[in-house]
Amino acid sequence: MILLGGFRVPLRCRPGSTETDHHARPGAARRTEGETRVASGGSALASPPTLVAVDPRRIPALALAADVIAVVVFAAIGRMNHAEPGGIAGLLGTALPFAVGACAAWATPWVRSQPVSLWAGAIVLACTAGIGFLLRFAFLGRLPLSFAVVAVIALAVLLLGWRGLSAVVGRRRAPHETTTG
Repeated sequence: MILLGGFRVPLRCRPGSTETDHHARPGAARRTEGETRVASGGSALASPPTLVAVDPRRIPALALAADVIAVVVFAAIGRMNHAEPGGIAGLLGTALPFAVGACAAWATPWVRSQPVSLWAGAIVLACTAGIGFLLRFAFLGRLPLSFAVVAVIALAVLLLGWRGLSAVVGRRRAPHETTTG
């Protein structure tokens, strides 16, 4: 387990190291098969544990969560920029049409089969924006062009951005894993 943002996160260890190697007291000397270095406090520490990739069965659920979070962040930023009152209920009311669009995208086999791909992100973006705009227009009776342009750009940054970062990290990580593991 490691402490990450106040939460305990389990680590899966690389072959050759044991889980107890990663549970030593902070500041105490720890040794694994890796090299030993000196920490800022002057105590010897083993090289940090290597995190193993996420279980592939969890990727769709994590990708769906990332998309929902992206839609909520989009709505929160929009409400904050326009100083709209309403708290959580207002935020959910703003995000709901776009969340319905994102859920519709996740109903397609293209998104579910490769949820982290940029192609899936483009489908999620198209459905989120398209259905979100239709529902927003149905409820409010208007859809300013300036809002639509800014919303598509913001949603593209959020929905495609995390997928792009995932692709970059995956490419950087892949050669490292093949040479060490």
